[in-house]
Amino acid sequence: MNTAATLIRSARNAAGLTQHGVATRTGIAQSNVARAESGTRDVSSATVERLVRASGYRLTVLPGTGLDAMSAAGHVTSALADGNEDRAYRFVIQLADDLEALHGAERVAACVAPAAPTGDARFDAFIAGVVETRLEAQALPHPVWLQSVEPLATPWWVDRYTAGSDWVTEATPPPLRRLGVLIDAAELTSA
Repeated sequence: MNTAATLIRSARNAAGLTQHGVATRTGIAQSNVARAESGTRDVSSATVERLVRASGYRLTVLPGTGLDAMSAAGHVTSALADGNEDRAYRFVIQLADDLEALHGAERVAACVAPAAPTGDARFDAFIAGVVETRLEAQALPHPVWLQSVEPLATPWWVDRYTAGSDWVTEATPPPLRRLGVLIDAAELTSA
């Protein structure tokens, strides 16, 4: 997936804007915004910055190759749109791994930009729970967007084969458990 396209689309979605709204704010034709978001049009870094700023965000470049919360949500959204929950799950686990590899301000920076809704409340809670878990591991501040993620009405056992297991509930990190996402903490790290 095109990183610039994911960034542009995720910023717009997080701001609750339509492509037309971004086009109006930037003076860029809506059809060009759509092509930039789909990755079918190469855009300059200046155009990416312009589109991101129109959504109310700043483009900041940090060294690193891992996923941040915003781009992970964009990848999860695409995987879910393709009907591939397993791939969506792998993106959340990759986010957990990538955040684990960061320390201090770098970890916070990877979580500041909001994860736009994925279209599936389970994955929204999963992403938010992973972010909160990784930030709490280093006693780091939480971004404001975490406050808007609602706990699931019905708990989600991420691994359906362990559904109802008391040990999984106990092994679930507190932020994930509070959001209703039940998964053994050991599953949050790739082998």
